[in-house]
Amino acid sequence: MVYPAGTLLVLLGAWEIWVRVGAPVAVLPPVSDVLAAMVVKAPVLMPQALMTLRVIVLGFLIAIAVAIPLAAFMVAWRPFERSMYPLLIASQVIPKIAIAPLILVWFGFTLTSKLLIVFLLAFFPIVIDSVDGLRALDVRKVQLGKSMGASGFQIFMRFRFPNALPTIFTGLKVGAVLAVTGAVIAEFISVGDGLGNLIIRANARLDTVTAFASVGYLAIMGFAIFYAVGLAEKLLLSWHVSQRETGA
Repeated sequence: MVYPAGTLLVLLGAWEIWVRVGAPVAVLPPVSDVLAAMVVKAPVLMPQALMTLRVIVLGFLIAIAVAIPLAAFMVAWRPFERSMYPLLIASQVIPKIAIAPLILVWFGFTLTSKLLIVFLLAFFPIVIDSVDGLRALDVRKVQLGKSMGASGFQIFMRFRFPNALPTIFTGLKVGAVLAVTGAVIAEFISVGDGLGNLIIRANARLDTVTAFASVGYLAIMGFAIFYAVGLAEKLLLSWHVSQRETGA
C-alpha cells in the first residue's frame, strides 16, 4: 500500500501545482478545492452516493446470482455451452452505452432499468471466468472422486467449485469495477438521484468542483467494493497457494 499511496500523492501534488501555476480553474479545479468540497458538501453528496451505491451493489449481486449458476450449467451440459457461449461472446460486441437508452424506454426511469444496465456490464466477466475456472479441473480428480463413489454434485462441490474459485474471483473483481461504471452510465442518461445525475447537473452549471467531488466519491466506492471482493477472496481462499504467496 505504500507505493500506490506515494504515487497517488505525487499525482495529486502535480495536479495542485499545475492548476496553481496557470491551468484554467474553470476546467480543472485545484485538488485542494475538490477535497474541501468532498467534506463541506458531504450532506449533499453522501445521500446521492448511497443511492448510487445501492444500484451498484444490487446490480452486482444479481450478476453474481445469475452468472455463476449459468456457468455451472454450461460446464455440466456441453450442448447448452455450445449454444450459449458464442451468444455470450457476440453480446459483448454491442456497446452497452448504445442500448442503455433503449432499456430506459422499455423499463422507464426506474430502479429496474438501472439495475439491468449494471447487470449487463458486470455479468460477462463473471460468467466467462466462472466457465473457464469450472472447466479447468484436472480430469484425474474427477476420476478419483468417481472411484470413491462420489456423485456428480459431490464432485462439483468438493473438487470443481473450490478449484474454480481463484478464477471466479478474478471475474468478480472485474465485474465489481464494471458495476460502478454501469451505475454511472444509468444515472447519466436517466433522471432522478445518484452521483451520475449530480455530475450532469454540476456540469450544466459549470460547477467543476462539485463534479470532481462526486467523482471522488465514486472512486472511493469503487475501491471499497473492489477491496471487499479481495477481502472475501482472502478469507475463502486462505488455503490457496496464491494467498500464501501474497502473505509471504
